[in-house]
Amino acid sequence: MSLKSRWYCGLALAAAACMFGLAGAADAANKKHPIMKGGKPFVLSGAAVIHDIVRIGGRVCFDRHVHYGSSMGQSNVKAAQAAAVSSWYELVQLEYGSQWSSYQLAAGKDVKCSQSGAGWGCEVHATPCSR
Repeated sequence: MSLKSRWYCGLALAAAACMFGLAGAADAANKKHPIMKGGKPFVLSGAAVIHDIVRIGGRVCFDRHVHYGSSMGQSNVKAAQAAAVSSWYELVQLEYGSQWSSYQLAAGKDVKCSQSGAGWGCEVHATPCSR
């Protein structure tokens, strides 16, 4: 077996171990987090299992885990804010899926915008939450 073939084989084995590890972590995390939703335990899945969760109001949120989004070069502050929120959404959607990617449900939102010669830009920080 060539070195390149061994590398690809090792990569495939690592990916499989990661998938099985996440499945086992999901079971452990769901036992660890007795948060109820509609009278049933709230079930974590995918990459969300690596985070502790807390209840904030009527939402279930990652505990002390903030995601960031940013924009630059926009024509006005409203467009810059929308682009930064879209950036935040895309990253959370990619990592955790639609269950966690609603910026409207997010906790601890912080938005900072500024104008430069290139136009408006914003940074958003928020904790992903779900219902």
